[in-house]
Amino acid sequence: MRVSLRLAALALAGALSLSVISVASAQRRNGGGFGGRRGAAVLSPAWVDHLNLSADQQSKLKAAADTYRADAEKARGLSGQERRQASQQARSSYESAVNGILSADQQKQVQALREEAQQYRGLGPMANQLVVLNLTDDQKNKIKEIINKHQPDMEKLRSSAQGGADRTTLRSQRQELTQKLRDEVKAVLTVDQVKQLGPDVPERRAGNGGV
Repeated sequence: MRVSLRLAALALAGALSLSVISVASAQRRNGGGFGGRRGAAVLSPAWVDHLNLSADQQSKLKAAADTYRADAEKARGLSGQERRQASQQARSSYESAVNGILSADQQKQVQALREEAQQYRGLGPMANQLVVLNLTDDQKNKIKEIINKHQPDMEKLRSSAQGGADRTTLRSQRQELTQKLRDEVKAVLTVDQVKQLGPDVPERRAGNGGV
């Protein structure tokens, strides 16, 4: 009974909390990149622009993100369990701050964006940009097909990274595959959507900016 209650509480907490997308570091294990550790969890600028925030909300979000990055930087100076706990606390404090800034409707919008972005997680930061472009169902399906087509290559790079392959070689291969994915996705978009997409967003290390 206690286990069931605990699982129910965890599920409820997950549903109620504002989910934020992690910036991919060089390598991620959750499928968003090519295997490795997770990066900083700040809201994507593309999403912030999409939420019609007031000037006050924008200012508060920026302050919350700055605080998060400072806390994350401090956590990286620690080691072992202390580092993990500090990192978790930094993320938790940031999410709580964002929940207090966004309205209930805006939080629902973020949740919807997050769920759609998960479908394109193989594209890294580009996934966060795609979800605000009002893609048609046909475009969404084609983009998923592109990701699925290159999934074996992503898995191969992930395995190579875990096997201790040369980092410089892996970085070059990863960048080449990422660019190939982005180019194929752009071919699915309209001219206007490509303009809205803007320049490619490079994958960044934790704490260097937000999604």
